[in-house]
Amino acid sequence: MLYTDFQNSGIINIPDNTFAISRNIENKWLLNQFRDMTNNRNLPVVDEDGAVLNNVNINKSWFDKSNFINNFIVVRMIMKNLNNDAVYINCVNVKSRISNR
Repeated sequence: MLYTDFQNSGIINIPDNTFAISRNIENKWLLNQFRDMTNNRNLPVVDEDGAVLNNVNINKSWFDKSNFINNFIVVRMIMKNLNNDAVYINCVNVKSRISNR
């Protein structure tokens, strides 16, 4: 899940390739083409405790899905660890483009 103070991608299941945004190469997940799925930008996307609020519409038309535009972005990884396995995140890299418009 990616979010800013007013944009949200919603929770995306990485192994599910229905969004065609993920691929696994040599045990590295590569993700791209995230879009904003927020219903109402005047409402928060997470509450003060960090819980995700239901302000997402994954069925938005393609022309209503915008890019993420902000000074920061939060990348949240959520995992159901039912077997109590150890999870190691070695490197997280985000490429961004600054546009002076």
